[in-house]
Amino acid sequence: MTEKVDDLYNEKSRLEQYVFRFKNGNRKYLEIRGIAEEIVNRLLAERGPLLTSVIIAVIQALRVNPDKYAIIFGNTKDDKNNEYLEALREVASSFLKALLNQMVDKTMVAAAVEGE
Repeated sequence: MTEKVDDLYNEKSRLEQYVFRFKNGNRKYLEIRGIAEEIVNRLLAERGPLLTSVIIAVIQALRVNPDKYAIIFGNTKDDKNNEYLEALREVASSFLKALLNQMVDKTMVAAAVEGE
């Protein structure tokens, strides 16, 4: 068993070295990485408010009751699975409420500007 783990570790190291050399010297890789970075940056710019709402909802849920949400970061086996799912549902609900408030606020501002 130990021999198999050692073999897998050596294979992993060999592949990591190959990828490292490939990434640093391959023009095609650098092009693909540049395109991927552009796409990610565009998505972040377009979806920034949504991501902000998600982060705020999670932080608020954790801040309100940190002990209750410890289940999210712990072991989720057996009987704790229901607690885990309930904690995730509550965080998701908090996010949806924050998103709804954000959308209503934006709509109201747009309506006010249009009505002027």
